[in-house]
Amino acid sequence: SDVCSSDLSVARLQAERGMARLLVETGDLSLVESAAVRGISVDLQVPTGSVFAAASSMIALEPALPAAIDRGRIKVSSAGDIGSNTAPVQLSGSVDLRSASGSIDATGSGSIEMLRIQAEQGHVSLRSTAGSLILGEAADVTGNALTLTASSGPILAKAGSTLRANTLDVQARDDIGQLDLPLRTQVDRLVAKSTSGSIHINEADTLNL
Repeated sequence: SDVCSSDLSVARLQAERGMARLLVETGDLSLVESAAVRGISVDLQVPTGSVFAAASSMIALEPALPAAIDRGRIKVSSAGDIGSNTAPVQLSGSVDLRSASGSIDATGSGSIEMLRIQAEQGHVSLRSTAGSLILGEAADVTGNALTLTASSGPILAKAGSTLRANTLDVQARDDIGQLDLPLRTQVDRLVAKSTSGSIHINEADTLNL
């Protein structure tokens, strides 16, 4: 693991057989163009700043060792924003993203499993361009506004997961939820669109469409 006490730019942080952990005690973390952050698990902590991502940078998980129970997760926590509308963080795998006072913008070219995503004071935008978006078991996904997009696949949910927001926009090519495992939501306003599948959503209370 590494610790930095000022603004930091990263070009490569790779642990092929272990955890890649980085704490930026004061300041921002910037992933430069084509940066790679990889490990069997990844933990990036920016307790006073934001996380910025340049084009073609990537946070990803290494293949698990044979003895490993699972591949771990990508964990990113910050005081401010994680990514931006114009430069989202690029990632893949199982993700745990938390912003204390900002927004979260992330995208990936493969399937993404959401273990926990929290941006209660900002928006969350998560997109998979060539895979599924999956709410993990007991996942809590919370934001003032949530936008989930699966351009080439479904948006699915495991047991006990919940989406919480003032506004929720979910769009997928294939199914949104399943009959036996619908998306469970607690939102005020909902927009949902599937271009070639079905939609299964269970809302906890009053809803505007």
